[in-house]
Amino acid sequence: MRRQTELTRFKKKFPNLEEVDKVFDYFWYEYIQIERATFYKEAFDSYNKIMNKRLRMIDPKFKRQVESLAKHGYTLDDFERALKNAKDDDFHAETNYKYLTPEYITRPSVWDKYYIEEVTPFEKAINNIKV
Repeated sequence: MRRQTELTRFKKKFPNLEEVDKVFDYFWYEYIQIERATFYKEAFDSYNKIMNKRLRMIDPKFKRQVESLAKHGYTLDDFERALKNAKDDDFHAETNYKYLTPEYITRPSVWDKYYIEEVTPFEKAINNIKV
């Protein structure tokens, strides 16, 4: 989807270019390789920043999972959104974020749960009411 959008923009920008698809494929491949190479590092830095941690070693499983997310078109903003949603979850707050590791948040099943879930402040307030 993202590739198709970028291809359309590329064709508009260079309408007279011969073999536009081949040229675009070359640039797209190079761009994606660079983007993927730095994505896991940026995601790891975002994790440390959002969670107020000082982790230094990047788990190889985390790296593979983040590269898979990048391959499927997810961005750093998406990662941060999922991580913030997970951080706002009551379970993780009650367990002092013990289970909210970089590897955990990038698991496909966990990712789907927290990436999709957007809890509004109103819903969060209602969920916190103890009866």
